[in-house]
Amino acid sequence: MDGGLRRASLIENVRFNAAVVIPAAVQGLFSRRRAAVGAATRAGVDGQAIALLTGMARRYKGRPIWIRLGREQAVLVLGPEDAVRVLEQAPEPFASDPPSKRNGMLAFQPDAVTISRGALWRNRRRFNEAVLSGGGGPLLRTWLDASDDELDRMLAGPVAIAAGELDWQAFHGMMQRLARRIVLGEGAAEDEALTRLLEDLMADANALPGETGPEVGQLEEMIARHVDRADRGSLVARFSGAPATARTNSVGQVPHWLFALGDTLAINLFRALAVLGSDGDGLAGARRSRELLRACLQEAMRLWPTTPILVRETTKAVEIGGERIPKGTQVVISNLLGHRNPDRLDQADRFAPETWVHGDAASEPSFNHFSRGPQACPGATLAIGVGEETLGSLIDRFTPRTLSGFVDPAKPMPRMLDFFSIRIRLDPVWAR
Repeated sequence: MDGGLRRASLIENVRFNAAVVIPAAVQGLFSRRRAAVGAATRAGVDGQAIALLTGMARRYKGRPIWIRLGREQAVLVLGPEDAVRVLEQAPEPFASDPPSKRNGMLAFQPDAVTISRGALWRNRRRFNEAVLSGGGGPLLRTWLDASDDELDRMLAGPVAIAAGELDWQAFHGMMQRLARRIVLGEGAAEDEALTRLLEDLMADANALPGETGPEVGQLEEMIARHVDRADRGSLVARFSGAPATARTNSVGQVPHWLFALGDTLAINLFRALAVLGSDGDGLAGARRSRELLRACLQEAMRLWPTTPILVRETTKAVEIGGERIPKGTQVVISNLLGHRNPDRLDQADRFAPETWVHGDAASEPSFNHFSRGPQACPGATLAIGVGEETLGSLIDRFTPRTLSGFVDPAKPMPRMLDFFSIRIRLDPVWAR
């Protein structure tokens, strides 16, 4: 078709699925599998994916193309302008609930805003924005105090027992406790059973069951008990002031917040800490400037995106690249390409936090680790604030020295950084 989309070659289709689609599924779309992440890192699958996608972007001059997503025909976006258009025109006509995402998320959060459409999406989005935004002043201070408390607890417990070494298990446990306190309140700090149940449901979601998990009702009952108590300073204490109806299912929005803080933010923080523990100059800069510290967290999110691909589905026929795309077509955006494209980004493989402070990284259309547009993460400010406080408090009191997961700041950053295997020694500042 003149002016329409070109089609990926047979070899490109095979390589795309082998390097991008299958590794993401094997490592776990919703709950990361430790052995699979380790194997993928050793095999360098993200490096292969970036090389493939960069070559395709060159060949097709950054224009979208038809590609096979498993057995389905999909549109692969290769340029930032098209990616921005798709993300900013969500959820209509580009919905954020393609089959794989819906089939997985139904297993642990069937009423999530991210798999809702139309009036129901607007209903739940308003609720999420009201609860998650505007948490400044005393409320933010409560959350930051909780961060300091949980850091003290981790340092006096697992880190002390391990003779000053911090691993993923200890850090993850701290972040999960912190997530429960911020979202559900002080009374949820010890509710490890709730977190374990959510983890089990998310592990089941990796198989894309396409139906609500049998224990989702139990999970929501456990959450509801904390909502009914509504501890002061918690996110759930803000429910009473947020616009909601019976269809909102306020309790059903909570699982997303728990894993976003306890899992996703934790992964990004631990990677950022590993970089700072490898780079004395970078660590000194982050200690001097909280703005630069926040930028270090943004860079970890850019270099190693926890969501490597974003997939949308057309809700009606729509024009892309000069061709009319049918309703129900999946549209794929690769954060691996967008965040690491050497043809577009001078800092593609550098850890470059200064570009968030003095450069144009904050406005770069290729960077979508918080997505963008109407469906951008409504809790992004909260996540960055909590992350900054946690990381800042840690490096103010300790000098991290990365033992496993070391990166050389003078060399290109690795394409993958296995958070499961990171180990960091924490030396008291006075021992520097």
